[in-house]
Amino acid sequence: MPEPGQVVPIAVSGGVTLQAVRYGPVRGPVAFLHPGAGADHLTLSLLARHLGQRGYAAWVLNSRGIAGSDAPSDGYSLFQFTADAIAVLEHTGGRQAVVIGQSLGSAVAQQMALARPDLVGSLVLLATWAHSDPFLRYQFSLSQTIVTSDTPSALLYLIASRPLLNDEPSRRGLERGMFTGRRALAPGMLARHLAIGQEHDSRSVLGSLEVPTLVLSGDRDLMIPAVYGEEVASLIPGSRHHLMCGVRASHLFHWEMASEVHQVIDDFVPTAL
Repeated sequence: MPEPGQVVPIAVSGGVTLQAVRYGPVRGPVAFLHPGAGADHLTLSLLARHLGQRGYAAWVLNSRGIAGSDAPSDGYSLFQFTADAIAVLEHTGGRQAVVIGQSLGSAVAQQMALARPDLVGSLVLLATWAHSDPFLRYQFSLSQTIVTSDTPSALLYLIASRPLLNDEPSRRGLERGMFTGRRALAPGMLARHLAIGQEHDSRSVLGSLEVPTLVLSGDRDLMIPAVYGEEVASLIPGSRHHLMCGVRASHLFHWEMASEVHQVIDDFVPTAL
């Protein structure tokens, strides 16, 4: 597990305060990382620490309802999550930042680049999609049903690899982190995050992006199959799609295949040192 980063409270609109966690130097080029639905900063901490070691001030956002961030009664929409992320990135002083999003965070990252291209120097999208078609809407609806049931940990079947789930210590650790431990969200909050994914449709505007973009997908990802990442890459001019392959190339490939993912990103993002 990476060493702890520095937790920084940041005020956004509506009197809401969010937590962002910084890894790496206080000053330096900014990398901004947005986790997926219901996930806190620890899910991207391996990558954030790696970027910090390369000289980036790497900031990971805990979005509304996550960890120590406020959990207001409203504001759970892709529009508001994007506004929150932009406010946090502005607070860091980042200009032309490396913006990285995983799953729901990748939808937010797309919207950030579209709304504020002056803030985004390069874009890395992990387990991403351009539009919630009927398949994905069913997927998100099923996920919401699972997490509000008596067996919420069944969601792990959609997001984790067979080797991870068959390794009891790893599986138990993931269950604690997501469903039973002190970091776990209330089932209703996780369902609200999952519902946001159903709103996403950027197909008509991704062609306007002029930012260098790397898209990574997992060939064993049951939650967001790789074909959706391929579509995103086809819509963004000059972007590159990289397919992570193997038994651990699940929805959590950024964690299960961390060293391989870091190498791919290193080849795309220059060293800040």
